[in-house]
Formats: sequence, structure tokens, C-alpha cells
Amino acid sequence: MGSAQSDEKLVFEDGPVRVEPYIMLKDKSSDEVIERTFHAIEEYLVNAEVDEIDRGMTQIMFERIASYRKGDQESKTDEKLHLILDDAVFLIDKYVKGTYQNNLVFAKDVGDLLQEMKSVLENSALIKWRMAINLNLQSIFEYSSKQETDNDLTAKLRIHSELDEEPIKVEFCRPSFFAKSVLYQLWYNSGRRKYILELENSYHLLDATNRPIYTVSDKDFVLSTDTVKDYVDFFFRAVIGKNGGFLIFTQEMEIPYKRDIDIDENIHKNILEHIQPIEIIESSEEQIAMVANIFFRDALFKSNIVVNKDGTCSLNNEELVLENLPIDTKGFV
Repeated sequence: MGSAQSDEKLVFEDGPVRVEPYIMLKDKSSDEVIERTFHAIEEYLVNAEVDEIDRGMTQIMFERIASYRKGDQESKTDEKLHLILDDAVFLIDKYVKGTYQNNLVFAKDVGDLLQEMKSVLENSALIKWRMAINLNLQSIFEYSSKQETDNDLTAKLRIHSELDEEPIKVEFCRPSFFAKSVLYQLWYNSGRRKYILELENSYHLLDATNRPIYTVSDKDFVLSTDTVKDYVDFFFRAVIGKNGGFLIFTQEMEIPYKRDIDIDENIHKNILEHIQPIEIIESSEEQIAMVANIFFRDALFKSNIVVNKDGTCSLNNEELVLENLPIDTKGFV
């Protein structure tokens, strides 16, 4: 790599882009340093061969960078910066790393930039909020206990759990909508649970975003009318936005009433009159469309859900059915 005579210089050589110097975002969050970071992100990713499943996220990241550059000082918030860095870390790790001969060369060329972005995110409100989410996928699968002698697996899962704590129990299941993947459920003394998807020795922590699920589903999803309802239930329990999660009403599910309060019988009857289990309305080799009732915050909605053959999900034709309901979905998602 060339000599670092200038702190401003970006050095490009043959092969994958190489960036210098070490970009001190954490200690020097100035416009100058942020701009150099954006420039490095763009150089690494603008021509990266991103899979179709991640192109939407990549485009949104570039749009956020453009918007951040155009904004005034008050609009350049930490929250907006962290959203950009969060996507950039994921995309660089997924798509740039594989273009290098080995991990050592990747670490030498990209490691400082990647580590600096991760260090900024580590103490961000975004990551703290995400880590605090306690997903509940216990009731929708039948789990088996891991063999107690499989210490190597436990060590791998602990590394990917992002918790410096030994799980007291590890269970696993094989979701019917994946061909090969295994879902691990890790229990902790604190009462917390962590979930990790494993596909061919690649481990993906469920972090309340759709990224780990889509990374696996892009390679392993099985689109079938027999299992798509289970997938939708799993997906919307595992993906939670800043305003909360969606809870799909299934035939086996109880209405998620608030605990420790008496529910008026008329309210209960009114909800029952307006809900129905998820129903498939259209099916092809490319996608399956359903109509479902969805609990969100204190309201009940009706919406179409489309699941594509790569596992991506979308909502459309949302309709508010009831609001100001005595429900609480937090214990369910």
C-alpha cells in the first residue's frame, strides 16, 4: 500500500478497492471524516455484484448518503448516520469480503474501515435497541435439545450470539419452509433468548431485521402452499421495526390482550367478528398471495401479504379494521 503522506488520501490499486488511512469516525465525527467514510463505502459497493434480494436495501443506503450530504447541520443526526453505517457494514461483509483472496488480505485492506464503523455502531441507540429485543419464537416450532457433548457447536453459537454469556440450554429445529437450514434457540439465565439460523456452517443471528432471514431464504427457501403460512408467522415475529412488530393472526393463536386487566365481553365479541385466519388467495411458482389480519400496537388491520420464491415478503392493501384495542403484542413478538 502507498505511503500515508496525507491524511486525506484515498489510494486505489489493482484489484479490490483499498482505502487509507484509518478513518477515525468515533473520535472525529466531523463532516470531513464522515464524507471520507461515505466515499469509501461508495467505492467499495457502487460496483459490487449485490444479489437481487439486497438491491433495494443497497439503493436505500445510497439514497440516505445523498440525503445526508444535502441536509443542513441539524438534519445530520446520529440516527441517520448509524442507519447508513449499519447497512454498509452488512453489505461490505457480505459482498466485498468474498472478492479477496483470503480473510487476512481483506482485514488488511478493509479491516480498519469496517472495525471503525462497527465501533461507532456498538454503542449506538440503534444497536442497543436492537439487542434489547427479546424475540419469542418458542411457541411456533417444536424444538429438540442439542447433544450436551457438542461443545464446538455451543462455542460457535456463542460467538454469533453477540452476548458475552454462556447459554444454559441450546435447542434446535428444522423449519419446514427451509430445505437445509437449522434454527437454534439459546436460553440464558437472565431469561433472554437468542435465535440463530445456520445454513451449511454459516451462522446468522436473528437481530429483528430481515437481513439474516433473507440471506438464508435467498439460498434455501421452499415456496409451498403447505408451509407458507408458517413462514409468514415466523417472519413477522422475527422482524420488528422501531414502532413495534406485526403479529399475524393464526387459527391457533389467542388474541394478545393486555395482561392483568379485565376484557369487556363486547370488545371481545367485536374483535372475533372482525378476524379470520390467514388465507391463501393466489399461488404460482413465483409467489403466493394471502390475506390476513394483523395486530399492530393497539389496532387490528387487514392486509394482503405476498411471499416471493426467494422468501421476500411485502404488505399491500392495508386496511384499518379496529383501533384503541386493549391489546399488547410485545409478549408475542
